[in-house]
Amino acid sequence: MIRARKALQLVAIPALTLALLGAEGGCGSEESTPDGVTIRGNVLLGRCSHRISAPYVDQQDGKIRGYADVKCREAVIRHTMTIGIQRRNANGAWIQQGNMTYPNAPALNALKKGTVGIACVPGVYRTTLKAFAQLVKEPDGKGDSGESESPSVTVAAKDCG
Repeated sequence: MIRARKALQLVAIPALTLALLGAEGGCGSEESTPDGVTIRGNVLLGRCSHRISAPYVDQQDGKIRGYADVKCREAVIRHTMTIGIQRRNANGAWIQQGNMTYPNAPALNALKKGTVGIACVPGVYRTTLKAFAQLVKEPDGKGDSGESESPSVTVAAKDCG
């Protein structure tokens, strides 16, 4: 059974912070970090850093959870992050099982955290993150977005208690 702390240590990597919304790239680009996190979308040129965890079974409430956080190094007018958990079906397609949206912009250099939880059912899961940010000094006035998925994790019946 994967514990929250272990999942964060293994998957929430600093490389994702640059790759998701802090490295050069453009709309439609897709990259993978060394530990399997996939990133797509526009970027913010290093102004915000996002991290996600692989799904884990929460020991306190028995739910499958995903975690994400963000820290912005420039003032943000708007920031939204939606954390989701997807389950792979028998055909190999990823089906959304639950999500939680956090619409409030983080304070400058403050960590904004979020989780999503679903009932524990055996299967293969991944955490997803969709983020949008508009900075106070946005060059084009539009804002940027990006998304990523964690590596998949198998949850066994014994993990669900």
